[in-house]
Amino acid sequence: PVIVCSGTPTGVLRTDRQYRNFVFEMEFSHRKPGGNAGLFVWSDAICARGVPFTRSIEVQVMDGVESRLPDGRLRYTSQGDIFSIHGATMVPDRAHPEGWERCLPSEDRTKGAPAWNHYRVICVDGTIKLEVNGKEVSGGKDIKPRQGYICLESEGSPIWFRNMRIKTLPENRMLMPAPEMRAD
Repeated sequence: PVIVCSGTPTGVLRTDRQYRNFVFEMEFSHRKPGGNAGLFVWSDAICARGVPFTRSIEVQVMDGVESRLPDGRLRYTSQGDIFSIHGATMVPDRAHPEGWERCLPSEDRTKGAPAWNHYRVICVDGTIKLEVNGKEVSGGKDIKPRQGYICLESEGSPIWFRNMRIKTLPENRMLMPAPEMRAD
């Protein structure tokens, strides 16, 4: 099955229960170039006041969009940025050039619209790691909150999601390759 989102209006779908330690996998396909979407982890149940987004850690799911500083360094990308939003906090694996709580990916591994891309997100005891199409590219630590919902967000453009799987992990587990996945 495929979840089809038009992107209009901006919206968030969330799991029916909260997760603390887990591995989440999904595939996504932007249906038009330049699409914008996100995956929120450790999310609150309802949106932050005045916005259609929740306090959480966002794993960026954009297509072909990036912003650069005047000196050429990246400000943000569509290749798997991870960042805190609306009151969540984190320490990025690599410092952001402007000091933001945002980890820019180590390399561009995404395929443009309408190709399918695979994200594997590992969240354990306040640490997050993102693999894009089979390789780890970004992460963060000392994250708060460390428990919450998993949400899919679509923002202004059509996107499809498929092959979503959640594997819950025990607390105080070291970040290691997760065992075989199955749908919970």
